[in-house]
Amino acid sequence: MGLVSKNYANFLVQKYVLPHKRLRHFARKLHLPTYYKLFKKSIFDFIDGSIDQKKLMVDVGAAYAYRRHWKIMDFSTDHYFFIPGIIDYNFDLTSEKKFPFENNSVSFFYSSHTLEHIPVTFCQHIFNEFYRCLKPGGCVRLTMPDYDKAANAFEQNNIDYFYPYDDPIEQRFLRIFAVHKIGNVSNDKLNNDFISMSKEKFADNYISDVDLSMVKKFGHSRHVNWWNFEKAKFFLENAGFKEIFQSEPNKSKFAEFQDEKLFDQRHPKLSMYVEAIKK
Repeated sequence: MGLVSKNYANFLVQKYVLPHKRLRHFARKLHLPTYYKLFKKSIFDFIDGSIDQKKLMVDVGAAYAYRRHWKIMDFSTDHYFFIPGIIDYNFDLTSEKKFPFENNSVSFFYSSHTLEHIPVTFCQHIFNEFYRCLKPGGCVRLTMPDYDKAANAFEQNNIDYFYPYDDPIEQRFLRIFAVHKIGNVSNDKLNNDFISMSKEKFADNYISDVDLSMVKKFGHSRHVNWWNFEKAKFFLENAGFKEIFQSEPNKSKFAEFQDEKLFDQRHPKLSMYVEAIKK
């Protein structure tokens, strides 16, 4: 299935399936590939139990993207429902609670296209928890939509850069970091705001009124935050990380992240990649 077909299918699911609780649950129950992943996960978890205890690797926000030897930490809600057994740690990133791991116990964290769904007010706590839980020498690898690339594409009127929906470039731009603004701000106002502010101030302004209750209701399924390398670095440094660097798809310093069939597959053209090592 091509990228356009996949995005259109996702659009149909979001518009017609996700708003209806019974339909969501029914669709999950009929999705046979999901049960195959659950079966495979159950077998490997049994086989690899002792190995995985010695080297804990956690994929944050993985949903159904199961990888052998990796544990999944995600959050099942009425809106975003997971069949039992897929998630190893059912954890709400906006709860402001400690991650369910001991200090210095996790070897690697990976999180792909998750933190743009989390309001900025919760993010420093999340980065602090990455640092607390990692072992010395452990690494967190993060991928998110690259706001700098998107802002540059918008400035250059490069509509082909964005997700292939049928809306104007202004609304496609909002899909990167402020979905809640789609349909709630005119194209003229958006263009005027973009011209009159710095790119960072513009983005901060457009995510400043995120309704946290709606974020909870929709199970963190909408983009409500923006990221570039400098912003990620700021949060990582505040958490305590000293070695922070920008990466590229499948160019991690660690072999654990280098399988191109398993990592960095989601929207590489739109994404930024950052790694931080705990010293």
